[in-house]
Amino acid sequence: MSGEPRDSQAGLAADSRTLGPLLGFLRLADLLSRASAAFAAAAVALIFVFMFLEIATRNLFGKSLLFTWEFSTYLLSAIIFLGAANAARLDVHIRVGLIGEILPAAVARSVWAACLCLALVVAGYLLWHMAWLTGDTISRGVVSQTPMTVPVGYSHLINTIGIGILALQVLALLARTLFDLPGQIRIDRTPDVESDIE
Repeated sequence: MSGEPRDSQAGLAADSRTLGPLLGFLRLADLLSRASAAFAAAAVALIFVFMFLEIATRNLFGKSLLFTWEFSTYLLSAIIFLGAANAARLDVHIRVGLIGEILPAAVARSVWAACLCLALVVAGYLLWHMAWLTGDTISRGVVSQTPMTVPVGYSHLINTIGIGILALQVLALLARTLFDLPGQIRIDRTPDVESDIE
C-alpha cells in the first residue's frame, strides 16, 4: 500500500497545511464578496420600495416624494460597486474569451493572470482615488445640491468599500490562477454547444 500514490484527500490536507494563510485569505475574500452582494440585493429591494412609493404618491396625491429619486441614485451606485466583487467571483462580468479559446491552456492561463494583474492595478487606483474623495467630502461636509442636502461622503464611503472588496477578490482570483486552486476562472474553455442544444 505504501507504494500507492496518496489519495486526493491526503493531497488536499497537505495543500491546506502548506497554503493555510492563503486559503484563509481566499475564504475571507469570498465571504466579503458574498456579503457585499447581499447588501447590493437589499439595495435593489429598496429601490423597488422607493419607486413604488413614488408612483403611489403621485397617483393618489399628485405629489412627488423628495427623497425617492435621490436615494435611488445613491442605491444604484452602491449596487454597482457592492455587486462587482461577487460578479467577479462568479465570472459573470462581460468579457471576451475568444483569445483564451484559441490559445494553448498554459498560455491562456498566463494571459489571464496578466489580465488579472492589470485589473488589480486598475482596482487599486480606483480604491486610492475613491478613498481620497471620500475623506475629502466627509472632512469638508459636502452635501448634495438638493432640498434633502444629503452628505455625499457616506455614499462615496459605500462605493469605496465595494471597490476595496473588488480589489481583494481580484487578488484572490489571481492567487487561485497562479497556484491552480479551486474557484479560478478559466478562459481556455470552449462552450459545449452540442450539450447546450440538447
